[in-house]
Amino acid sequence: MVRKILNEAAKKLTNSPTPLLDARVLLSKAINCENALLVFRDLTKSEITTFNEYIEKRMQGIPVSYITGEKEFMGFKFRKNVKIAPGVKLNVNKKSVGVYICLQQSKYN
Repeated sequence: MVRKILNEAAKKLTNSPTPLLDARVLLSKAINCENALLVFRDLTKSEITTFNEYIEKRMQGIPVSYITGEKEFMGFKFRKNVKIAPGVKLNVNKKSVGVYICLQQSKYN
């Protein structure tokens, strides 16, 4: 069921250079589940509705990071405390990423 939903959504995302990836990220967000665990889940009607709303937004050209409220960079997820809306850029600058990585590494050393 999940594979079918993802493939159908990816076909709708003709404006995206990475339609299947976008669909997977949006489904993960809709069901609050890690990407790798998607295939092991049955979806509720509410989750499918939320996912379809995300796909509609993406079809309108809204970036995935605006829809999900987070951006992944080098394996790290960066979230904003405020709701991200169209016109508000989610910037990840290299300096802040470097500081974040250093701080994370210092916890383990």
